Amino acid sequence: MKSYFPKLTLGVLMLSFFSLSVGQAQTNPTETILSSVQESLNSIISQLRILQKEQDLLQEELDQANRKKNSQQRVDSVLIVAGHTARSPGTTFGSTTEYMLNYEVMQRVGKLLAQDNRYNHTLSHKGDDYNQTLLDYFSANEARIIAFKDQKKREYVREYPLGLTTNDTDHNHATPRGIIELYGVNKWLSEQGIDLAVHVHFNDYPGRLQNAAGYHEGFSIFIPPKTNDHFVESYRFAKLLESEMLKHSKRSTVTRESTGILESELIATGHRNTVDIPSVLLEGGFIYEEKLNDSRRDQSLDEVARSIYRAIVRYDTNR
Repeated sequence: MKSYFPKLTLGVLMLSFFSLSVGQAQTNPTETILSSVQESLNSIISQLRILQKEQDLLQEELDQANRKKNSQQRVDSVLIVAGHTARSPGTTFGSTTEYMLNYEVMQRVGKLLAQDNRYNHTLSHKGDDYNQTLLDYFSANEARIIAFKDQKKREYVREYPLGLTTNDTDHNHATPRGIIELYGVNKWLSEQGIDLAVHVHFNDYPGRLQNAAGYHEGFSIFIPPKTNDHFVESYRFAKLLESEMLKHSKRSTVTRESTGILESELIATGHRNTVDIPSVLLEGGFIYEEKLNDSRRDQSLDEVARSIYRAIVRYDTNR
């Protein structure tokens, strides 16, 4: 698709400069005018870059729509990530920790993938922590991981100086160690030739007492924003995962999550374009939901795991 970015940039910049010059030249010193013009230009450039990105994404969507259904296999290798660790377990309800649920679902997805000889798969965790390969990687590459994070931040800020707006919801901040681990996973992914990453979590909301059941329920799926190079493919997978989850659950009743799929700047989904493959984060339900804490627990976790597995197969086979 032809790009109109250069023409838009020149025309809008000239108009902006003219408007600012006429409106402020008589009342402001030269320095103030130049500062205002620069701020306006930064805003315009940022918006035009976003428009150009959306144009590119549209072209990519059109290209994908023209693919033949018998195209070659799209997914060979998958990473399934259990959110958190035993030492930093996420949210809790009674004796149940989020990490326990995340880990169980990850293991179940792993078993399903192991039975399907089409896919190589890696499970991020073993026991109470990350698997030994990732632990060794974090330890040996901490300085490189920090440099990777900082480089991606500089590139992002240079391209989008005013940032962007998403339909994201509130999230807890990662610990310093968690930041190394999450960005470390992103960097490791880019070096391993893995085709798809799925992060498993369970949800909660601010203000709920630890041992008191809350009133929200349902799942939500987080994907990278449109500025991420693999937004389109992440969204494609997320739509398939959503359709599978809707067979046994419903979208989150939290207002900002009720769309089911949300663009997010979570590290796991590729904050500042730090993931270069399709990546999604699934909140499989709220930790205090009855079906996760009574005799239906095994069935509920199986349903979440099967939804992830079926979405992988459908994504791979264009179904």
